[in-house]
Amino acid sequence: MSLTKIIVIVGPTCSGKTDFSVILAEKIKSEIISADSLQVYKEFSICTSKPTFEQLQKVKHHLIGHISVCEEYNVSRFVKEAEEKIKEISQKGMIPIIVGGTGLYIDALVNNFQFHKFTCENHLEGANNETLYNELIKIDPESARTIDKNDTRRLSRAVNFFKKFGFPISKQKEDTTLSEKKYDTIKIGLNFKDRNILYERINARVNEMVKNGLVEEVDRVRKLDVSKTASSAIGYKELLPYFEHQISLKDAIDKIKQETRRYAKRQITWFKRCKITKWHFLDETKNIDDININDVI
Repeated sequence: MSLTKIIVIVGPTCSGKTDFSVILAEKIKSEIISADSLQVYKEFSICTSKPTFEQLQKVKHHLIGHISVCEEYNVSRFVKEAEEKIKEISQKGMIPIIVGGTGLYIDALVNNFQFHKFTCENHLEGANNETLYNELIKIDPESARTIDKNDTRRLSRAVNFFKKFGFPISKQKEDTTLSEKKYDTIKIGLNFKDRNILYERINARVNEMVKNGLVEEVDRVRKLDVSKTASSAIGYKELLPYFEHQISLKDAIDKIKQETRRYAKRQITWFKRCKITKWHFLDETKNIDDININDVI
């Protein structure tokens, strides 16, 4: 039995994934499935850089803005929902296009991960982020390279996973990946060879987000019972100290830019590990439209 063909577009934030995916979907007449752990939240639009209204009108998108920030979201739920959408789109005779920057979600979908049922037992109760991070460096340096030092939830989970199972959570994929894949995957990566160009785009995007109402959006959302998953959004957590009169708005915006640049760096590290990805460097082409679709599919 032949595998279902899918196209996956990856890359760091601000690399042009959304623009390219819409162009591609229009040309091959298909639909897009978002693989972004935060664009699922309906109350976040500016903060999570969702596709524009015009882009959503041009091409049908799935798994964007379909749950409340009060709900938790995780990789297993994403895989279940994405598989349902892939089936729907494929039955229409289309090639589904999966687009996003959440590397774990994409790997879990493409490689058919089966995750350990893991109830987190806190072996380092009360430990601060620095302690957790230093412990993780010792037991699982691979995860330490991809987990933000300020992400208490993921740091704690990675450390406690090792304490419970005796091996790093980064090795989980090797132990839980099924031998048979579900999809015939074409994987496209977008990036810039000159990292400074990417960072300049990130800074410019954050400025545009603020201009478009980021501060006001976060002010509305912070008054809700925000889930742990949603509260990890870059842009949201950096602005909270501003509303609590702990830092200036300028300092908060600078922090958003810094954290976004760090996130982009982690994304690049994650996506570079996949050997089948065909990379397109946008500083080598005048326009994203210039990427030859025939080279892609």
